[in-house]
Amino acid sequence: MSDAELHERASELFLRLRALPSPERDAALAALVDRRLAAEVASLCAHDDDAPYEPRAHAFDSAPTLPKTIGPYRVLSRIGRGGSGQVYLAEQDVPIHRRVAIKVVPQAAASPELAARFEIERRALECTDHPHITRVLDAGRTAEGLPYLVMNFVEGEPITEHCVRLGLPLEQRIRLMIDVADAIQHAHQRGVIHRDVKPANVLVAKVDGRSVPQVLDFGIAKPVSGAIASESPPTLGLPMGTPAYMAPEQTGVGTVDTRADVYGLGALLYELTTGRPPLEPTIDPLEVLRRVREEVPEPASRAREHGGARAAPGAPSRALQADLDVVLAHALEKEPDRRYASVGALIDDLWHLLACEPITARAPSWRYRTARFVERNRVLVGAACVAFAAVCVGVVGLGLGLLEARRQRAEALDQGDAQREINRFLTDDLLAAASPDRLGENATMRQMLDRASRGVDARFAGRPLIAGAIHHTLGEAYAELSAFDEAERHHARAIELRRKAGGPDSPELLHSEIAAASLLARRGLAREAAEAFPPLIGRAREVLGSDDLILFAALNDYGVALEGLDRNDEALSVLQEALDGRRRLLGPDDFLIATTLNNLAQGRGAKGDVTGAIDLMREALRVVESSPEPARFAQLGLYNNIGATYQDLERNAEAEPYLLRAAEIAANLLGPGDDGTLTLESNLAGLAADLGRPAEAAERYAHVITAREALNGPRAFETLNARHGYWSSRRKAGAHAEAVEGFLQLSSDVRDALGAEHSLAEQCELSLARALVDADRAADALPHAEWARERMLARYGAEHPRTKTATELVEALRAADAKQ
Repeated sequence: MSDAELHERASELFLRLRALPSPERDAALAALVDRRLAAEVASLCAHDDDAPYEPRAHAFDSAPTLPKTIGPYRVLSRIGRGGSGQVYLAEQDVPIHRRVAIKVVPQAAASPELAARFEIERRALECTDHPHITRVLDAGRTAEGLPYLVMNFVEGEPITEHCVRLGLPLEQRIRLMIDVADAIQHAHQRGVIHRDVKPANVLVAKVDGRSVPQVLDFGIAKPVSGAIASESPPTLGLPMGTPAYMAPEQTGVGTVDTRADVYGLGALLYELTTGRPPLEPTIDPLEVLRRVREEVPEPASRAREHGGARAAPGAPSRALQADLDVVLAHALEKEPDRRYASVGALIDDLWHLLACEPITARAPSWRYRTARFVERNRVLVGAACVAFAAVCVGVVGLGLGLLEARRQRAEALDQGDAQREINRFLTDDLLAAASPDRLGENATMRQMLDRASRGVDARFAGRPLIAGAIHHTLGEAYAELSAFDEAERHHARAIELRRKAGGPDSPELLHSEIAAASLLARRGLAREAAEAFPPLIGRAREVLGSDDLILFAALNDYGVALEGLDRNDEALSVLQEALDGRRRLLGPDDFLIATTLNNLAQGRGAKGDVTGAIDLMREALRVVESSPEPARFAQLGLYNNIGATYQDLERNAEAEPYLLRAAEIAANLLGPGDDGTLTLESNLAGLAADLGRPAEAAERYAHVITAREALNGPRAFETLNARHGYWSSRRKAGAHAEAVEGFLQLSSDVRDALGAEHSLAEQCELSLARALVDADRAADALPHAEWARERMLARYGAEHPRTKTATELVEALRAADAKQ
């Protein structure tokens, strides 16, 4: 029997036997002639939480009486029971008094596989040392010869219940998940894959007012490359994990590596966000496994609407929710190669989410990056130049589109009547909403669009082409404001109306279908967009011809989607065609030329042609600035990206003028106290320090610290990080004794505000060690450097530049100490 046949047959038998009482199930297994098949079915039963396989009775099984003692520990109660063992609450009296959790696996006496897994769990817990992973305190064997593990008792509740009970907002839930992910990453660095990340295995308790998670139960952990065991017990292609949270490859169809835990973490964060797991379980286990392999969860932002009281409360910013959708989609990819390559990469993007910085899972276009600046500043209608300009561009397109619809489809209105209908909608429904009498003095562009959109279908009942054109343009306007759900709704309505009125081959329908595909790309759903565009582009070539700008808009957005999938050779070819077509139809200096030039730059950069990327971005900047009224956010994004690229190449002198100009634009456009402006000011301060001007750097950091305290508060990461930059600059300027005192206070403040596990804590300790060396106190520096180095090694691995820098300092200090 092949492994595939074994898998299918074992699954069938498991479904029949799982509901039987243990004696009948044992009898049925004993009657099987094929012992390999019997072993596999027994293994499935053993890992089934609803019906654990129990080949023989022990005092530790499901009997109502509890064992009085396990080794030297007094048993108080049973606190957990599942396929991988039973967990008891017990007390130890000597040499110290404490409560502990003891895990016993009765089946280990009869199952070599379970015995091996229990040994792997013991070694996994012994080799990890992390504040968010349960600790092994003791181990031994019961009087019956069963192995047991003694662990610290976590008096907490599942992470989902904790978040619901306290009503934690989305941002706090993400921070909790960062702690959990950091623990899983630590396990990976110690050679252990958890394989069962789920709410029941992450307990959270309040410690000194903070929610502190603990990762439990490494019962089905898998060692990496023999790190803690010679080999993992074979599964023979059988499912391993909890279906609602396990990666597709854990269903028996692929090799399981650390990316399976990336999926599990994504599934857990999805539930914390929406109130339910990505795939709801069914009563049919085979159907569950099929869904795990094939069914893509709906975006978290959409699922969150139906999550009820268990979903994260409040209304997160559009930027946070849009990027969280992308992060979760990336973590929950069915193919491991398409997920985050490591848990560390997922952690980095979660920090980016909280800081409203660009995430790596989304294509890094300047349009996307500058949108993050927009989101940080809740601009009123009077100051929302870029949003208003986007809508005005849509209004022009609306007018032209409606007139074209009339000409081609013979609406029952003459040209004058059509224009009056357009003008009435624009003045009465859209622009008049800006009146303080209607929406108040602080009306936003989003409120204007919301109000106008409600009356479209009623206003144009019986005129589907006009209504479809308005829905199409409203969809574009909402997309410009990153209101993607509303944009999707209007595009869908436009497609429905245009298909009904014009038929499946109408140009108007194709325009709306392309707009809907472009929205997928803008939402970061690169795979879906890349699948949608080719047939649409083929139809556009036939229906629209080579002189329709919509064709080249589709090619541009298709290229962006391909870049998001790292298909950069294809992307460059498609984007070049889009650029050539747009230049031919629009001339060399249209704004759309700049967008395609920048997209080409991203592809060139991804291919390693950084110089070529800079040239393209500079050409895009020239196009933007050739306009009588340059698009300010496009300028901001291009100046920032060019400067950042030069900085990545360590060409700091060339980077500085671009970053200075970006900071100037941001201050004028967003305000000097805006989060985005202050981020640029911090970058400039660090650049000044790198260019050998530490006094100037310290002065810039001092300004940022004052502004950050006013904007974010003194305990915020952004404020503390600016303080780190300030004292680093003071150290470089020669104020060594001051820097020591500054870093000592900062290190204490960081631990108090962010926790000792935060990456800034280890950076502060390393900087403190350097300051102590500069102040001729090298003997005091070594403990700080060693602590930072160990944390960085656990977080980043030995080859990361930060770890290498810390290691070099530790080795130098140890060598100096040995000479004395």
